[in-house]
Amino acid sequence: MENPSLEALSFDHAYAYRDSLRDKGNAISTIERRMNTVNAVLNHSKKRFRLTAWENPFDGIELPQDDGTAGEVKRASLSLEEIRLTIPHVKKMNSDAADIWLLMMFTGAGPNEIRGLLWSEVKLTESVPHFEIRANGTRRLKTGERPRRIPLVGAALHMMKSRMEALGEPTDAVFPRYASRPNSNTLSAVLIKMMKAAGIWEKGRKVPYSLRHTLKNYLRRVAPANFQLLLFGHGHGEGGSASGYGDDDLLDLQREYLEQALRLWRVTEGKKD
Repeated sequence: MENPSLEALSFDHAYAYRDSLRDKGNAISTIERRMNTVNAVLNHSKKRFRLTAWENPFDGIELPQDDGTAGEVKRASLSLEEIRLTIPHVKKMNSDAADIWLLMMFTGAGPNEIRGLLWSEVKLTESVPHFEIRANGTRRLKTGERPRRIPLVGAALHMMKSRMEALGEPTDAVFPRYASRPNSNTLSAVLIKMMKAAGIWEKGRKVPYSLRHTLKNYLRRVAPANFQLLLFGHGHGEGGSASGYGDDDLLDLQREYLEQALRLWRVTEGKKD
């Protein structure tokens, strides 16, 4: 049931939603926050529409316990061999999903950040080719984050140039198949299916977001902490570690460190096709 009515919601829906959040490797705090948000909305609707006999199935749902391995600690990185195992399966995906996977690998950006990317945010002709992560009609920024620029290098730069050259009718979205979706669930399902086919998916441990963790591990070896924060969008709040650069985000140095990390990971040794 894709869009059940309020009164058709059941405990099965509530537990299925909770389990889907857990299977994507979300931290316990994230799962709890999202479940509480849904619960609050439903309680407000119950009061607003005077559904006195209806029982909110999200009220009192048991949440996963934090065993110390939740969230980022629980997620594992992907080895070069695991990345290679995905290649034939990535080629079988639709072009939007395949190129989003590549962009995630080469930039560390998340699927929800990338799927809403607009061509107006892609700067291929500037001295340092890059794209912007900022709030737009299909994307919101997390609390504490500010708009940031991410360099395009290697296969990711080649892919973006190819997509722009292949444009037929004018379009705002870089990845129109997923940009209009209300969330990244459909995209995540496609990426997870590919990882399962490649035999590298592990429930809660090795998920699409593992690409971000893998790149982060290699960046730690080559880039100062502040540049890691700049690239991944952390610490941009007032007084945060990445806020001391003023208006200069040192994009040329970001590119240099990103290229070093990718060479260390050795993903630049192979071509997308």
